[in-house]
Amino acid sequence: METEQLQRHFNTGIVTEVEAVPPYRVKVQFPDMDNIISPWLHVLVPKIQDDKYFWQPDVGEQVAVLMDEHDEEGCVVGSVPSNADQAPEGLTPDDTYIGFSDGTEIKYNRETHELIISLCGGGKFTLTQPAGGSIGLDENGNATIQGASTVSFSLGGAAASDALALVSLLIAAFNAHVHGSSPTPNTPWTAETIASTLVKTSN
Repeated sequence: METEQLQRHFNTGIVTEVEAVPPYRVKVQFPDMDNIISPWLHVLVPKIQDDKYFWQPDVGEQVAVLMDEHDEEGCVVGSVPSNADQAPEGLTPDDTYIGFSDGTEIKYNRETHELIISLCGGGKFTLTQPAGGSIGLDENGNATIQGASTVSFSLGGAAASDALALVSLLIAAFNAHVHGSSPTPNTPWTAETIASTLVKTSN
């Protein structure tokens, strides 16, 4: 009797419908219960009051469900790996990984302290701050850095907060960089030799 009650309270099923508007519930079909379909169920999230979290399962995804004793109310507590849907190979217990269907990946390893974010082809990245600063990558791989009032750079302990100082740092870094036995670059950079490659976009 206890086993039967436990099975009625917990089950796995397949998502058949996903609401596209709040409260973003789902319906789940249970193959081991004559393929009956649940009423609309909430999806369990880490937080929803002051901090918000949103991530819905997909139609066709296998999920774990907790139901009441009458199978009238319940919630989806998470997705369940299957033979068809597994985590990527090569991960370790020290890895946290998120992979999106378009190919974008986020991975962090707490042992090596390495965070890797890989965008899919055509992917874009934007980091904004209310005061007006932003960092962006467009779909072609072009980078944009916008400061609210200044943009500062540092290289080898030296800092630069304007275009001329930045160019000076870049020149110094290039002219000090050597390959193999060559002591200096064949043609040292100067501000004049690279000025034609710089484009002023804003004050």
